[in-house]
Amino acid sequence: MSREILLDEHNQLRLFREGNSRVASLVHEDVLLLKTELWPGWFCPSPLASVRCLMQTLRPMSPRVIKGKSKTFSGGLYSVVEDTIVLYGTNRMSGEEIADLLLHEVCHCVGHASRLARPHYAGMTGASSQTSSELAIEHSPEFFHQLELEVDGVAQEEFTTILCGTLVAVRVGIDPTATGAGAVGWPAWFKRASGLPLDDLKQGIADARAGAAFILND
Repeated sequence: MSREILLDEHNQLRLFREGNSRVASLVHEDVLLLKTELWPGWFCPSPLASVRCLMQTLRPMSPRVIKGKSKTFSGGLYSVVEDTIVLYGTNRMSGEEIADLLLHEVCHCVGHASRLARPHYAGMTGASSQTSSELAIEHSPEFFHQLELEVDGVAQEEFTTILCGTLVAVRVGIDPTATGAGAVGWPAWFKRASGLPLDDLKQGIADARAGAAFILND
């Protein structure tokens, strides 16, 4: 059976699949880190409704979801302090794009102390409140990118969250390779994986699996 290399980082980190299988493997040099389905076997007709249903079963309660105000920024953030998901520019997005974004923020929220309490989670609290984040967004569109580069733990949290979103998406029939799936798609988490030390990769994968199990009530 032929091996298709999906993504390759200098022959050190590779994502590949055998033939036309829906299962792909992530390998660091000769070490198998992850083997999982990357394509759903069926497709959900309403991804946004599916994500909202998943949120209803989150313990101990679902985070609040509100719309933020920004004339230029389209995206989202999760406020750790307020346990609140804030979505921006949804009037400029399709339903599939909103579902993708919302699922990504849900994967952030499961790391909260009241849920799975991810040990490296403190890194993403650099903009922990909605107000401080909105001020930063308006003054610097590259705010989140800079946060990821400069604050310890944020890059690993983003890798964990995007991989978690991929694992959930495949289970509920959302295609993580579709247009607009930038926040849960596997090219996005591979990009972040390529910059992480091996130990952080292993921890991120374990946290992503735990987060997906929590969201899916497995």
